[in-house]
Amino acid sequence: MTQKEIAKELKMTRDGVKYNMSVLKEMGIITREGATKKGK
Repeated sequence: MTQKEIAKELKMTRDGVKYNMSVLKEMGIITREGATKKGK
């Protein structure tokens, strides 16, 4: 799911989703897999 899709579903801005995802990454709750363009 893209940040844009998440933002639409949660009725948030894309920047809000981006910020919250970065916080979750720092906390180790979510991780990124794969390359920048092709990853998840």
